[in-house]
Amino acid sequence: MLNEKRIVILRTILFLLIFMAFVALENVSGIRLIKIVIYMSILLMMPVFRRTKKPWIFNEVFLLIVDATLIFLIGLSSRYVINYYVYALYIILMIEAGLIYELKFSKYVIGIISVFTLYHYAVLYYYRQNLGTISEIFFLILINSVIILGVFFVRYQKEEKENQIKLYHDLDKAHKELVNSNNKLERLTRIEVKNSIAREIHDALGHDMVGLIMEIEMADILINKDKDAAKKMLVQAKVSARNGMKTIRKVVETLRDESESIISETIEEMIGNFSKRLNLNIDVDLDKSIYDYSKKIHDILYRLVQECLTNSLKHGDATHIVIKLKDCYDKITFEISDNGKGNIEINEGFGIKGMRERISMLNGKLIIDGSRGFIVKGYIEVSDD
Repeated sequence: MLNEKRIVILRTILFLLIFMAFVALENVSGIRLIKIVIYMSILLMMPVFRRTKKPWIFNEVFLLIVDATLIFLIGLSSRYVINYYVYALYIILMIEAGLIYELKFSKYVIGIISVFTLYHYAVLYYYRQNLGTISEIFFLILINSVIILGVFFVRYQKEEKENQIKLYHDLDKAHKELVNSNNKLERLTRIEVKNSIAREIHDALGHDMVGLIMEIEMADILINKDKDAAKKMLVQAKVSARNGMKTIRKVVETLRDESESIISETIEEMIGNFSKRLNLNIDVDLDKSIYDYSKKIHDILYRLVQECLTNSLKHGDATHIVIKLKDCYDKITFEISDNGKGNIEINEGFGIKGMRERISMLNGKLIIDGSRGFIVKGYIEVSDD
């Protein structure tokens, strides 16, 4: 990248050398010398004005045009129609404008300088109308054009390099953000996998274990009253324990292969088996059309009903449960209530949190009321299924 400070220092040195050569060539004195010294002094101070960030200072374009105007006034003070020292000042100013400032600034300055030099050419031709003058003007215009093209080319290369550097930094920043996003996604994925494992173990195994505990407790109560009934209950408990082991194996197999599903029975079959094992009175009002939806929706509803049955028995000591699942075209509504003891203050454990997480996957809503038994109701959206 070009160093603006070095360019300004170089400009000042060249201006001073050219000015001294100009004064020596012109052999100026008196009022003309004072005017030229004033013009050159202001010209040398202009870079300082441009670097001063004051509200009263005009913008860079105006100050560069003032530079060009001062050089023009110095040229008018020369006794020569074309003074090549003045012409050199124009060239230095064009190079400075092109290298330091953006094209939208420098092009105006170069345009003004071109107008001033054309004026000098016109005056020269007015006083010397011959072939030599035309050749001299053509040569000066050619030099002017080459310098202008060179300045624009260097400026274009500089801006392209700056754009490449900026693009590199943007890409590097985007790469770092992508790496951070991937790391964050990886962490969230691990958390989601852990939560998924915990939900499946809690819902699938917890349901079986609650039933097993209840069967063992019932057998313990009957052991001294009705040994045959107690024995039958223990046999059922053994079957439940084996089913629990099968459930554990199924969970492990499913976690190894995400395309598999832990759930292998319908909601009605699960309710029927639970009611039969524990002698519960369960009324079911279920629209068969819910089975027409995806496996994902079925599994979420299955786990919802399963968790509600487990909670009704485990926390509410319920003997009668009512389950309603209704297909309302764009959503499935549910309401599961029991006659248990309920609880006004509901402490949401892992099971209820798991229900909320599953229902939120389908933009659903879950409401729990424990004032009169337990009532769990809400809906899941199925319009986009």
